[in-house]
Amino acid sequence: MYIVMIIACRWFFVKLEGTSTQRTALDGLKWLLQLAWKALMPWRSSFVPFIPCFVYGTPGRGVDAIIKAGKVLTEIENLESHVLMQKKHPLLRSPSIHASLISGGIELSTYPDYCKIELERRTLPGEDQATVTQEMDEILKAIKARDNQFKADFDVFLTRPAYEVSREEPIIQSLIRAYQVTLDEEPQFRGVGGWLESALLAEAGIPTVIFGPSGEGAHASVEYVDFDSVMRTTEVLIQLIIDFCNG
Repeated sequence: MYIVMIIACRWFFVKLEGTSTQRTALDGLKWLLQLAWKALMPWRSSFVPFIPCFVYGTPGRGVDAIIKAGKVLTEIENLESHVLMQKKHPLLRSPSIHASLISGGIELSTYPDYCKIELERRTLPGEDQATVTQEMDEILKAIKARDNQFKADFDVFLTRPAYEVSREEPIIQSLIRAYQVTLDEEPQFRGVGGWLESALLAEAGIPTVIFGPSGEGAHASVEYVDFDSVMRTTEVLIQLIIDFCNG
């Protein structure tokens, strides 16, 4: 199951002490002083040029949203290592969460007024959007309790259900028999962390089995399936259709 969300840390923007026009003027002043420095080169030891600095982000007058967002990332790391890793599934192991994208700020000299973090949370069967919403809500509330300057909201903008099917379903039993008849061996069951449309079919009341050829490079620039595996898969699927329809 995939759940992706956006956490937006926002603060009121600190008033700037300079503008882009001032920066242009600053560049011109620097050029002028460099020119004067060259002109006074014979007396350089007694001439110390001073270049004023316009302050765009005055210390103590702004709240750095990116630094505040770092507290969220720390809590996300703690969530995965201390909570999620303790949850186990016989086929899928543990759920996971990671920060996929982060953005914020305007320029180097300005205190960032916002920071946006996009997360992906991969869930196990039995976990849903309510599970993830509660996790994120508790994280943000805990940070706010420790830091009264911290302001953040989150939104779950995409969710997909997890899927697990009983091996006792007729379609699974037909596949087991078809696999045994065709390849003369027992099938091996395993789980995958990715999401497939089978979860939507299950929600509609249609038990679904995931079966296909072997290969490498899923979603990579080089992705392929083994040709011999494709042929064996075809033979198994033909036998599966015969078995299931005669059941």
